[in-house]
Amino acid sequence: MGYDITFHPISEEQMDAWYFSLLDGLAKGDTSRLEAVAEEAGMDPFYINKYRDLMKYAAGTPPSERFETTHGFYMAVVQGFFRKHYYVRGTAVSFMAEEYPLMERYITPWKDILPEGILPPAQRGIVENYSAGVYLSAEHVKELLSDYEGNKEIREAVDDYFMENGTVLLKALRDAAENWAGLLEATDVVEVEPLDLKKTTSYSDLNQCDQEGAFLYQKVARAQISEFMKSKKF
Repeated sequence: MGYDITFHPISEEQMDAWYFSLLDGLAKGDTSRLEAVAEEAGMDPFYINKYRDLMKYAAGTPPSERFETTHGFYMAVVQGFFRKHYYVRGTAVSFMAEEYPLMERYITPWKDILPEGILPPAQRGIVENYSAGVYLSAEHVKELLSDYEGNKEIREAVDDYFMENGTVLLKALRDAAENWAGLLEATDVVEVEPLDLKKTTSYSDLNQCDQEGAFLYQKVARAQISEFMKSKKF
């Protein structure tokens, strides 16, 4: 069934405030701005420590390292310390755009929003585990939601590709739209164990992760096991 996917509502301003603007200070050993940002957001001390540790590591990322497996992935983790994010198994805007080129109009090129000195990914979309995928700007989020409601072709494409996971995508998009944020996708920020959800792990704050997608994954996994058992006549 592929990757563990998460959708992270985050604006370009939040990318800067929570991530990019802190890197220089952290590279010099100054954690005061990060701690002030986290405390102002009411972050739990446990997650402030996780945030600090991740950002200190991120600040040491060489410029030559790939964006999608470094800054892009770290940024998705960081968003989850601050706000709600959404899990699904196997379906992503990246993958949908490969099957339905009409989705490309909603994808914002990384080169248009990354600060100077941060190289954009060489390939667009999800290419491996523990990486970021595409980003939909706040404007593109609103456009996609509007088209989903008013454009039959878009609605049918989204429903056909995402199937039961579509409800989770729409929740993520509506969350982003209500907060004038864009939507970032990533792999393996949250890793779900479908047969025992208590064993689910997260690099971010699992308490901030919407649970619907995990329950959908569990339902599908149980159905697959049941079918396998029937086929083997256990």
